[in-house]
Amino acid sequence: MKDVFTSGDIKAMDAHEIALHNNELELIRRAGSLVAQAICSHASRRRAVFFCGSGNNGADGVAAAATLAELGWETRVYAVRLGQGEAISRLYTQYRMKSGREVLPLPSNDGIPPYDVVVDALLGTGARFGLEGDYLRAARIINRLGESGRVVAVDLPTGVSADTGRAHENAVRADLTVCLSGFKPGVILYPGAEYAGEVLAYQVIPSPLLPSRRRYLFTRSDVHSLKRSRNTHKGDYGRLAILGGSMEMPGAALLSADAALRSGAGTVTLLSDPETARVYAHRVREAMVRPVAAPQDMPALLQGKTALVMGPGLGDGPRVYELVAEGLSAGMPTLIDADGLNALARGGPEILLSASGPLVLTPHPKELSRLLDTELRTVVEDPLAAVEEAANRFRCTVLLKGAVTLIAGAESTLFSNRGCAGMAKGGSGDVLSGVIGGFLAHGAEPQYAAAAGAYLAGVAGEAAMARYGSTAMTPYHTVECLHKAYLPYES
Repeated sequence: MKDVFTSGDIKAMDAHEIALHNNELELIRRAGSLVAQAICSHASRRRAVFFCGSGNNGADGVAAAATLAELGWETRVYAVRLGQGEAISRLYTQYRMKSGREVLPLPSNDGIPPYDVVVDALLGTGARFGLEGDYLRAARIINRLGESGRVVAVDLPTGVSADTGRAHENAVRADLTVCLSGFKPGVILYPGAEYAGEVLAYQVIPSPLLPSRRRYLFTRSDVHSLKRSRNTHKGDYGRLAILGGSMEMPGAALLSADAALRSGAGTVTLLSDPETARVYAHRVREAMVRPVAAPQDMPALLQGKTALVMGPGLGDGPRVYELVAEGLSAGMPTLIDADGLNALARGGPEILLSASGPLVLTPHPKELSRLLDTELRTVVEDPLAAVEEAANRFRCTVLLKGAVTLIAGAESTLFSNRGCAGMAKGGSGDVLSGVIGGFLAHGAEPQYAAAAGAYLAGVAGEAAMARYGSTAMTPYHTVECLHKAYLPYES
């Protein structure tokens, strides 16, 4: 997993390091060297123009320009505002000595000629959201020069929020972003990810002060082996129950069941109202079907099961909340999605605190806003804060669905950025619930099950889009391609 740090984390890390070692200038030079290294590895021509602000981000840019000048590059540095203090003054002197040029103020007219590399070092992680004045003008100049040159952003593109990914309409559009001290949420979350381009992350501080809540980007190497022993049987891989389906939405539970079976669950049992169960009995091949006539039937039906998924296509009938409440008392790993979450929002999500087994909630932004009793806008504008608030409030793993999936647990938050536009269709969440349910059934820890499930379902979705295209692909095509996601982990 790769570290992700918020603006608050970075501020605390830098302050601690400088207080401990009194090495601000050394840190800036180290950062500048890493930026220069990244530029050299991504550019064949050796002409670069830097746009620098007055803070640490601008100082990193000046240090990078000095390093490139020493390597024989033709460089030019424009400062929107000259920085103050001994460290930045020494950097200006160093740049002048190595390049033979002064740091220039931003010109009043937009007459800067094209360069091969255009470096955005205007504003760093600590900047408030928004652009105005000379910073807005500089961002526009960078975007104009980017039409013919390659734009490199230091830490994150100017105009993008470090923590939320929100982007100003004139935010810098980078081809490459060089993150210093780990990834920032804003270059992973959308729309910020679209402005960041390719992202490289380096650690400037050798042994940083780590935050109490860790955040990571979940990657390919974080998925555990799926290889099975030859001497094994279905009971070794768990018994999953799925409470879902209704006459109005019969397909949701079927998608979930199929995804769970293809995700390794030893057995899958569909629990539905009697009428829907009769329909399923004629349509389902590999899964078992059991009718649920009343909420009090749940304990007997869950006997011997190792995990439970509640919600896909369950409907909004008067007994849904009671059914969910019975499931919460079953004492097994439980995932709640869709109509299960809506029932909790109506009847009172506080019941989650009485669950006798570990929980995974998988809301989309609207469902999460209902659970938190807040506006949808609050979740959309700061999804990281919202998902972490929910995990803390309900004391469970919460997976927030979106173009980037966020998975918050008790002590950490994981980001998964796999998936595709073709998955933006009804039913994709049901597939995800089945994949995660399959992992829960055979004993995976809840946060890992959620993160690995989101990652692998995303990879399968990408494979489906490659075959069918984003317009024509369906959630079933994602299920159909799950094997392509799993095979690399079975050898």
